[in-house]
Amino acid sequence: MPIELVAALIAFIGAIISVSVSYFVSVRQTNIEFQKLRTEIHKAFGSKLFERRLEVYPELYAYVSNFIKVIQFGTISQAAVRELVSQWEEWDSKNAILFSATTGHISYKLRSMFAKMVKKSDEELQKEFDSVESREILREELGKLELALKHELGVYEFESPASFKERGLFTSYKQAVESTRETQDEQMKTYTT
Repeated sequence: MPIELVAALIAFIGAIISVSVSYFVSVRQTNIEFQKLRTEIHKAFGSKLFERRLEVYPELYAYVSNFIKVIQFGTISQAAVRELVSQWEEWDSKNAILFSATTGHISYKLRSMFAKMVKKSDEELQKEFDSVESREILREELGKLELALKHELGVYEFESPASFKERGLFTSYKQAVESTRETQDEQMKTYTT
């Protein structure tokens, strides 16, 4: 093979390799830039969503918490149920769009249950919730919504300015307390060693 042909072939292969490497590098850089852009958009959206949740979730939390106090210390009446349902439905119409799928499901399930309760008379409600166990079950169900709201606000992840620990959604306050104790025990070990 003539030397000129070998030199041309080597130059051609070098050019192809150079173009290929350049292409792959530019594609990779473009993908990295798109990923950065997606991350920035996600961050901005997440920040706005969090701010809005922080604005409106406490109101729903207060409605639920007040009714839990009715369960614990009072008598469940049609008037109390009607008041909660009215407040909750009005709040839901304005703000449910901010719920995650899990919190939305919990809220929907409970609102459906309360929609049935509002149709019952005081006597029927008192009969249904005359035992400590039945009131405790209702309180626990409402507690799941409280916990879901707290979870979406990061209440349990953000325990102090120095720490942030991602946690799953708690299904009971007992579980939340146990997890908090574990974190505190871990922190104490760190401070004492």
